[in-house]
Amino acid sequence: MKLGFIGTGIITTSVVTGFCESGMENLQIVVSPRNKERAQMLHEKYPGIVSVAADNQEVVDRSDWVFAALLPKAAEDILKPLHIGPEKKFINLVATLSLKRIEEMFGSREILADVVPLTFAANRFGGDLPGYPGGSRSDESRRQAGSGRYAEADRDP
Repeated sequence: MKLGFIGTGIITTSVVTGFCESGMENLQIVVSPRNKERAQMLHEKYPGIVSVAADNQEVVDRSDWVFAALLPKAAEDILKPLHIGPEKKFINLVATLSLKRIEEMFGSREILADVVPLTFAANRFGGDLPGYPGGSRSDESRRQAGSGRYAEADRDP
């Protein structure tokens, strides 16, 4: 599984740690250099799993699953210039960025989900990782980082 994280703040650090500690086989994670200290720390802690990309497009290019973990005010400006093809699974961790807006920017795709992880994802326990919508592939990736539930109703009016 090839995961890419755009944004390297506290949430990314926690989710990446959860995946790395899960024992998943063939796990490859590439993180953006947005926070160079955190990105380097993740690489040094998990050298066989985590690598640091030169830029955000490289994160996208080297990943099958793209996680957007950005501050709400910066998210759209950072994501807009990227080419994220329809074959990429997109997991949105930005609370203010709607699935509708993501589809407007990048088009529809097989998996497009909103997920609200918390820092306990690093420990792979304690509560749910809520998200929308559900699907067997996104459910499996979330099980690796913790537990999860999806919302029943569509968020976008």
